[in-house]
Amino acid sequence: MNKVKPNTYIESLRSFAEQWTPEQLRDAIRDEKIIMTRESLSDVARAHSQTILELYEDVLEQKQVGRDFM
Repeated sequence: MNKVKPNTYIESLRSFAEQWTPEQLRDAIRDEKIIMTRESLSDVARAHSQTILELYEDVLEQKQVGRDFM
């Protein structure tokens, strides 16, 4: 089976996160939430962090739904 190479940073990050365990994803979500509380974060960095947070939450949710149907 040939894997399609991700062509954007977010797709690459999603592909990487999909390999993590649920515990690793929860840790990453916690870390992003901590990062987002920093007052020194620029608006662009905050938006980027929010995108990453949503991606991690989505991957975790997919893993949990998949587990429910096993």
